[in-house]
Amino acid sequence: MPIVSVIVPSRNEQFMPKTVDDLIAKAAGDIEVIVVLDGYKCELPSRKNLINIQEDKPQGMRSAINTAAGIARGKYLLK
Repeated sequence: MPIVSVIVPSRNEQFMPKTVDDLIAKAAGDIEVIVVLDGYKCELPSRKNLINIQEDKPQGMRSAINTAAGIARGKYLLK
């Protein structure tokens, strides 16, 4: 079980793949990264500790955070 779940709500983020790569590369411990793509599509790298949630229609940041928090397995949440 990961210690920290990193929640990344996003809408039309141009650099999302680079952000995910940096989060995973610079992590000092066991983390999971939960990305919520709110109303758009983006190709993300395939990683065992990456969860990608695709929302077809924009729901807003609060909804994206709540969705990710609902499936997070970490002891701590980081947004």
